[in-house]
Amino acid sequence: MSNEIELRTYQEGDDVIAIADLFFESIHAIDDAIYSPQQKAVWAPEPPKYDYWATHLKPSKTLLAFKENRLAGFMELEINELDRTGYIDCFYVHSQFQGQGIGKTMFEAILSRAHEHQLSTLYVDASLVARPVFERQGFTVIKENQVVRQGVSLTNFSMEKHLA
Repeated sequence: MSNEIELRTYQEGDDVIAIADLFFESIHAIDDAIYSPQQKAVWAPEPPKYDYWATHLKPSKTLLAFKENRLAGFMELEINELDRTGYIDCFYVHSQFQGQGIGKTMFEAILSRAHEHQLSTLYVDASLVARPVFERQGFTVIKENQVVRQGVSLTNFSMEKHLA
């Protein structure tokens, strides 16, 4: 088994199912003390919404991380060339691969892409779980948000990182 992390951009086709399944699994693996089963059910309904992911994902913005020939994580960066900012739309690591450098490797690749596009600032809306991960990467909280889905409130944090 290789400990190597392989990165590539999303490709239409089989990647959709793997990404939707990873998203679903990642959300439902969160400790119930952080997000309740009801909150997780509205965040990532069962069965996974493959059609949604097929239309949402774009090769130009979605980075995939593989370890041991399995999808271990994905991250999306939407680039706004007009104001030179980037928005990290999704950042998920499979629960079986957390703590193995997957997130850090993806973040470094996204940061490199941001520098290539001469972005001045990165933004993200981070979950309770992701907030400390982004703080370790130099993001600061702008504000706390309550997102309501189907009458269920979920807490996240708008965060930013200014780039040199």
